[in-house]
Parts: sequence; structure tokens; C-alpha cells
Amino acid sequence: MSISRVSLLCLLFAACGGGQSEPGDTEVGGPVARDASTLIWVVVEDLGSEYLAPYGYERGETPHIDGLAEEGVLFTDHVTVCTGINGSLASLLTGRYAQEHGVGSLTHRGQHALADSQTSLARVLQEAGWQTLAMVSKPQLAASIAGLDQGFEQWMGPGLHEGEPRSAAQVILGAGPELRQALAADEPLFALVYLSDTANLKGTARAAAVPFLEPYLGPFRSTQPLVAAALDRLQDDPAGGAADLEKALRRGRGTPAHTALQQAKYDAAVSEVDAALGELLDWIEDAGRLDRATVVLTASRGPRLQPSVPGSPAFSPELVRTPLLARFPGGRPTARVSSLVRSIDLAPSLAESLGLNWSASSGRSWLPLLEGDGDPSPRLAFSESAGFDRHAVFDERFSVEENRVAGTVVYRRSGTRVLDQELEGEDATRVARLRQALEEHRHPAQVVVENGGVEVDVRWTFTEGFAGPAAIESAEGRRPARVSGLSGSAHLGAEDYRLTAEASRRELPVRLQLKWGEGPVPDLMIGTRPLSKSLLPRLPQKGTGPWPRGEDGSWLAADAFLEQQGGTWWKLHVGTEPERAGQVVTALVALYPPSALDGVLSFSAGQELDVSYPPGREDVVIIRGRAPCVLQLEKKPSQDFGLAVQLEGLTLAADKIRLRDKYFSGPHGIDLYLPDWVAGETDALLDPVQDQPLPPNTLRLTRRGPNVPAADRRPLSAEQRTFVRHLGGAE
Repeated sequence: MSISRVSLLCLLFAACGGGQSEPGDTEVGGPVARDASTLIWVVVEDLGSEYLAPYGYERGETPHIDGLAEEGVLFTDHVTVCTGINGSLASLLTGRYAQEHGVGSLTHRGQHALADSQTSLARVLQEAGWQTLAMVSKPQLAASIAGLDQGFEQWMGPGLHEGEPRSAAQVILGAGPELRQALAADEPLFALVYLSDTANLKGTARAAAVPFLEPYLGPFRSTQPLVAAALDRLQDDPAGGAADLEKALRRGRGTPAHTALQQAKYDAAVSEVDAALGELLDWIEDAGRLDRATVVLTASRGPRLQPSVPGSPAFSPELVRTPLLARFPGGRPTARVSSLVRSIDLAPSLAESLGLNWSASSGRSWLPLLEGDGDPSPRLAFSESAGFDRHAVFDERFSVEENRVAGTVVYRRSGTRVLDQELEGEDATRVARLRQALEEHRHPAQVVVENGGVEVDVRWTFTEGFAGPAAIESAEGRRPARVSGLSGSAHLGAEDYRLTAEASRRELPVRLQLKWGEGPVPDLMIGTRPLSKSLLPRLPQKGTGPWPRGEDGSWLAADAFLEQQGGTWWKLHVGTEPERAGQVVTALVALYPPSALDGVLSFSAGQELDVSYPPGREDVVIIRGRAPCVLQLEKKPSQDFGLAVQLEGLTLAADKIRLRDKYFSGPHGIDLYLPDWVAGETDALLDPVQDQPLPPNTLRLTRRGPNVPAADRRPLSAEQRTFVRHLGGAE
């Protein structure tokens, strides 16, 4: 098959290190046919351009990838806009930045899946009459958890119960019947293929890696006898020799020998991806579709094969500069493009090449670069981490990253750090532009306290991550608030109208302590909802006074009280006084600090109570019934109960609740727990009410940031939460 043969041009590129062009140069190019009836889009996780022959790599065996470069367009500076797996694939499909489509870490409650309000290329093609199918390798991309199946008639991949990713061969052959049937039909076809062999380097080298081990590890024979013995054993016992290599080098992570072993396994994985691609291309050719097919190969992100060193960028060239090869119908045009392009530019480019008008994307088609119509305005590429807690911006020569200690750090695109005093002239202008662009692009997660003339001390403590910058605003300007570690504090005078505190992650759970002293108790608003109508949980304050007793020594009446039953169990009583009998009770109890994503608040209640978990979590319970109510709850000694109780629709003040022998809270302040998403209860924090006038003696709490609207959120099931916890941050 012609597409699998490596041309002399590709060999010349490899021999000379991939060829160097000035930024903006396009070698060759020409018109792109708009008559493709087949689109095959292959996305490979952790595939680095520097490890492919068309980009100058001198090892590895990838004849089919080389063939794509021979008959297509190769981009030398393609930057991924998100380093998280799900977020990156969502950006590729929607042509939007991660903070726009909202798909972040799987640990972001309700904000892990692509919302129906977003528009993907698959949906656009499906509405245009195309067949759409996808085959993916990883359980975390399952339709039920990722939501990336939008617009796909079939989404084939492993379920959560499988645990391990499927190999490239398993993905292609497993979907073979469905794909061949689609290829045989008369309708145009879009097939998405997601492979992750290059991300699965843990464990003993597979059989495919054996031919790569001697070339990489042979140089260590003379200095490492165990490596030499393992390589000798490979000849007669490949499995045993590979296992011996792992044992010999497993404690040497980061050493040259261990890095060489990882590189051998990586090259083997790339060759397996290439073989699967060849199988796929054969099917396309057998179906007679190759002449009118567009075939694209790219990556969700690059690998991290090289050991990191202090001072190296978080968004290293290896991680963010990813391959992009596009072969259009007829194998024309051929080009080598060195202009900076972004992963969000690919979907609108493909849509334009298929004659579709798609304006929902934030990306920009690069077809003008190929067709000679010009694309004079320079592109900037923004990239962010899976958790939205790190950001960077790139142009053709520099990158600027956020840094918690240094503010921003400048690197050359090679990954070498640049000090400000080293920048002069045009370079200084470029970096200043990048810093400004990064600041304008940032949409940080924030907790906002707006003040209507109240003297109040504020302290906030996040449960994880770190506290970002905080500022107090008044008519006289902005001044910084004190921040250290997970916490921050500030005094708001009557003339200060806003406190804004940044967090390292959106909707990071936070304890917010407000103390207003001896003056009048201010009205508190949660977005547009009065706190007196909200079930946002209150936390017990330290140092509260003893609950009063009567003359006979018994406790005076409390509308609600918590008593320890022994061990880890507690009992909550609500509305036990005779005058409360029959009143409607609604309560929320939450564990603070929150435990693991799949943590559980255990309870025991009678049948007269309706006790349930809110969607997507089991460390919070909602209680509904009529007074009197009694409920047993369990917590660890290191945790507190966050509690909100309503009687007849009005929330009890925290100083009306008894905690053992003391007041739950005092009259001159309140401790609030702002958890991550609790459906229906924290939604008011997202109300877009900032800057609206506040009545006197009022405080208003809201959240800002790249938050997915509450209506677009999708809760995780118990099985999914357990799965995400076991991923251990491998996103």
C-alpha cells in the first residue's frame, strides 16, 4: 500500500534532524480537497513528536506513521492546550480551551464530563449525515464517566470493571466488525481512535519490547553485570530476561540505565501503535475509501520520559509539543508547517476541510497556511493542567508559566529558563506580551466575600492544594490580604467592599470563618439566597460557652442538639420540644474535612425519616421529616459535622444548636463549610450577582472561576467514585 512506504523526503528529514525552518515557514502546501467522505482521527496518549522518524528520530520502527508524513502535512510546533487526558480530548473534539468546556479532573465533582451544551465535531458531523463511531482504550474515557460520546452513534471501549487499558491491537480488532460495516456503507464516516500503549510503561517489558532492549541497554553491559546477565537471558527466555531487567533497574529510577529501559519500552509501544494504524489503513483501502479519506494522527499530550530536574518547566517541551500529521484525500497537499498551531485548531480545520461551517470553536483553522491565503496574525497557545491549577502560554520562541513562588517564570521553547535581566529588545516585548496574555486568559477559582458596610474579620482555610493570592478592594484601591499555606486572613472595614481569595483548584472545599464582634448581626447571603433559607453547613466554633442548665441541673431547651453516643457514633435530635411537634424538618449533615472522593457518612434512622445522599456523593446526607426527629451518625475523631437545620423552612441560627455541653456557635460570628458541589445546595454560590448593590449590614458569599453551570453537571456513581480514587491522580 502506497501510504505505508517511506519516501526519500521523509528519510532526508530524519537524516538532518527533521529539518529546521524559521517560525511561520510552510514548505510546499497547496489546496485541500473538500470532498473527503471518510475521516479517521487517531489520538495517541503520551506520544512525543521527538520520538517519531518524521520529526528526526533515528530509532524506532513506524513505517505507517512515516507514510502519513510522506503523503500529508506535518506540523512541527503543535501544542496541546490541556495536559489532562479527558480535558485534552474534550479540547480536541470541541476546539475549545479546557476552562471553556469545563472538563477537568475527574475529582472535580460534577465537572468531569462534557456537558450537552457544548458542541463537538462529532455532533456537527452527525447532524450533517455522517456515521460516527469511536473506539477508545481507557476505562476513564467510558461514555458514562467522560461524556465525550456526544455525537457518536457508537462509543466502544473498556468498562470501569476492566481496570486496565486495552492495547492498540485490542482496540482496533475489537471494534473491527463495527468499523468494517461502517466502511462498507454508502454514508460518509467519522471514526475516532484513542490509543494509550505509550502511556502504559509500568511493569515488565512486553514481548514487543524485546528487540529494543539490547540496542538501548547494551552500552551498560560493561558497568552493570546484572543488566548484562538479563540481556543474555533474553536470547533463550525473553520473558525471564525482561523480568530480570526490571528487577535490576527498578531502584534506579532516573538513572541513565533505567531511562534507557523506559525508552526501549516506549519505542516498542510506538511500534505497536504503528502496526494498529497499518491495520486500520488496510481496512480503509480494502473498502475503496482511501482516495477520499482524511487521516489524522495526533496526541492528547506528550510523554514524560526524561527525568525532571529542578527548575525545569512544568509544561515541558516533551509534554506539550505533540505530533500532528494530516493526510488529505489523494495525498495532497504535502507540507511541513513550522508555525505554532494549537490542539483547539484541529477540529475547526477539519470541519472547514469537509465544507462545514462551524463557529462554536475557539480555535482557528490552519487551512489558510496550507493554501497560501496567508495567516499573518501570530497565534498564542495556552495550556493548563488537568486540575486547572497550573497555566502556561506559548509563542514561537518563549513560554511563560505561573509559579506559586516566583509569580511567573520564563522559558525558551527548548525548556531553558530565562531570567528577566537577560531579555532585551524584541524578546523583552514578546515576554511582556505573553505575561499580559496569561493574566487575561486566567480564570482563577475564587471565593468572594462582598461587604455592605460590615466590620468583619475573615479567615479561610482550604482542605487541600494551597491558598492563592487574595486582595481587599475599597474605594481607595486594592491591597493584598495575608495568605500562608492553606489559609488566609483579612479584616474588612466598613469601607471595604470586597475580599477575593484565590484557590489552587475550582470549588476547592473551604472553611470560612466570619467574626463581626459585638455589633448588630449582619445579614448573610449565599448568592441570591439568604443564609436563613440555605442549607449550607455550619461548623462548630472553638471556645464557645457552656449551654445553660435549669435550676434542676437539666439542659435548657435547644431546637437541635448533637450528643456523642460512644466511640464514633453521635445522635442528632431536632425539634424535640412539644411546641415543635409536627413541624417540617429539613437538615443537611456533612463530614468536614471531606474524606476521599468515595467517602461515606454512615447513618441509622427510623422509617419516619427520609434520609438520602445528594447526587454524586455519600459524605453528605439530606434529612427530611417531621419533628421530633432522631438520627444516628458516624464520624472519625479527626472530623467535625457540618450542620444546617431548618424548621418550617427557616434555618436555625448556629447558636440555637447544642453540641454536647456547649453552644455549636457563638452569637458574634459563624464558621461556614463551603463544600465542592452539593446539588441544589451549593448552586447558589455560582449565582452571577457580583458587583450588584448590597443592602447595608449585609455580607454576600459567591464563587467565581471556570465552573460548569449547575444544570450541566453530571454526578459520579458510587462505582465511578471508587474507580476515580483508585486512579490516584493518573489523569
